[in-house]
Amino acid sequence: MKKYAAKFYVGVEQFSIQRDHVHILLRGSRRSQIQSFLRVVAGQFAQTLTDTFTKPKDGVSVWLHRPFTRVVKGYRAYQTVRNYIQLNEKEALGRPYSKTRLRGMTEEQLRELWA
Repeated sequence: MKKYAAKFYVGVEQFSIQRDHVHILLRGSRRSQIQSFLRVVAGQFAQTLTDTFTKPKDGVSVWLHRPFTRVVKGYRAYQTVRNYIQLNEKEALGRPYSKTRLRGMTEEQLRELWA
């Protein structure tokens, strides 16, 4: 990701790679650069996961759905996305899942999330 972030002038602020999905928080100045970065990184992930570097592709698809992207405007929305990605990473490492997730968290729990 670092290589392609530099190539397309995109800043990768935070990422979380899970078993069945990926979260990436990007900062960029032009939409076309972000789109190019996402396209290339998705292709690189797929090639790595299906090992098409050493053998021909056998028709198995890596991605079940098209990527979901969202433009984040404002500091509060930015903080929410950062906390969501961090929470997702902690849940993958064993933190119990909660239906309320970020909505029910106190300031103390949010500090604990980042500890």
